[in-house]
Amino acid sequence: QAVGTPVSEERILECLKNDIDIVCSELDKNMPWWKELNDNRQRILANMCFNLGHPRLSKFKNFIQAMQTSDWERAAKEMMDSKWSSQVGDRAKRLRDRMLSG
Repeated sequence: QAVGTPVSEERILECLKNDIDIVCSELDKNMPWWKELNDNRQRILANMCFNLGHPRLSKFKNFIQAMQTSDWERAAKEMMDSKWSSQVGDRAKRLRDRMLSG
């Protein structure tokens, strides 16, 4: 039996949009080059930033360097060579595959 106040789908989507706006703003401020990536790779970076928060994402120095130099194979490898990848499991694999496919 559900407990608490029901939340409308409209309110849930409003909160999600707000969270996405915050992530995009963080990336704009701290990694302005992210806008030069193709849409798929922008989404990967936003996904990771949403999941990790920018302070933790910024510690993925080798991954970030690979992204900035368009070294997608290295970026994919660096994604998987992290504690994060073992914590998120299949999500990391899906993002890695998207990184490689562009």
